[in-house]
Amino acid sequence: MNVLLLGNGFDLYHKLPTKYDNFINTINFLIDNYAPTMETVGEIFGNKELQHKDKFIEDCFNQHEQVYKTMAINNDEIEKVITKAKNNKWYNFLCKSFDNKTSWIDFEKEISYVVGKFQKLLEIKEYPIKKEHFYSAVGSDGEFVIKNFSSIIDNSKEAAGVDNNLLLINKDFLKEYPLASKNWQLNKEKIIKLLINDFEEFKSLLIWYLQVFVENSLSGIQSAGVQKLPIICNIDRAITFNYTSTYEKLYLDNSIFHVHGKLKEKIVLGINSDYLDDEKPYDTTLVQFKKYFQCAQYGIDLNFINAIKYINDFDENVSLVVMGHSLDITDKEIIDELFYKMDEITILFHNEEAKNMYIENIIKMLGRYGLTNLRKAKKLSFLSLDMDFTDFNMQREKNTFEEAIKNMIIKNNSNK
Repeated sequence: MNVLLLGNGFDLYHKLPTKYDNFINTINFLIDNYAPTMETVGEIFGNKELQHKDKFIEDCFNQHEQVYKTMAINNDEIEKVITKAKNNKWYNFLCKSFDNKTSWIDFEKEISYVVGKFQKLLEIKEYPIKKEHFYSAVGSDGEFVIKNFSSIIDNSKEAAGVDNNLLLINKDFLKEYPLASKNWQLNKEKIIKLLINDFEEFKSLLIWYLQVFVENSLSGIQSAGVQKLPIICNIDRAITFNYTSTYEKLYLDNSIFHVHGKLKEKIVLGINSDYLDDEKPYDTTLVQFKKYFQCAQYGIDLNFINAIKYINDFDENVSLVVMGHSLDITDKEIIDELFYKMDEITILFHNEEAKNMYIENIIKMLGRYGLTNLRKAKKLSFLSLDMDFTDFNMQREKNTFEEAIKNMIIKNNSNK
């Protein structure tokens, strides 16, 4: 049985602009430069100013120019998106920490950073809050974060005349408990709702971008003809962390499991579990930002559970091919389970730097001995995407899938 594990690098390999910076750069470009005369995706991706800021978008445009030029855009929809982005506190905060080297992993770290600051804020029970207590709990950068996300902190002139040692909170985010007691405290529920609602709006911006600028192009790209990688054309089941349906549209429309959901459905976007998830009594204050919560909330994790169950039902040799997934520790729980089920693992890489990253990430997940044991058992192999795969299908006709891969690895090593 042959299993394929896909990550964002799979879309990037096919020149699809699914990087974090592609998303941010495109939305920022629309905010600053959009005009109703722009009627196609090609007029946006083909714009020299956007291409200057984002070289990969230029590469995508050069690859799929004719498809992009036929993709109409909805002017009313774009104007609504621009308004939503301008008013979205998550989007605006993330833009401040953004540069063109920021990845989706960095994005998750930023979410974790913000959630952590609010977690500390919500643990403060006293009111009024002494500034000394606030800074010791939230940190010197906590006020900057919280100010960027809401009007929770009262910066009015009236507040300025109060004791400088106190940090005042806007009354909208306070509640009296018990009622009529004149005992005020932070309204945790209202603060959490503000954070989560704004984050859901941010998710809708990402979904819109991927749908309009990536998903809608796949049928045209498929019709124009795609040079497929033979090594991933002989797959029984695919597991993807991507929201897009690139594999289904460009390769095989067989059973594919979207671990984090897919477009036009619910998607998982958030952060991983941490020590707070294991400490008793369990703290669920901001648990809605956690991926495992969203998987349970939407039932998306059933896709992966079903995939694992399907693999377990087979007694035959199970081979895993990894393409475009960094194997970062952020997905450790899922990667661990997959690796444990496999008899053979082949990782496709596009350069030596990427190969080294894979090795480092496997060590972070499995440790030195875990990596060594995989190599001793001859379960782990690396295969360069730069090599010639044209004879893979011919080898596949004569041999098993696993033997064909081994022959390609031998060929790859002999070419070094």
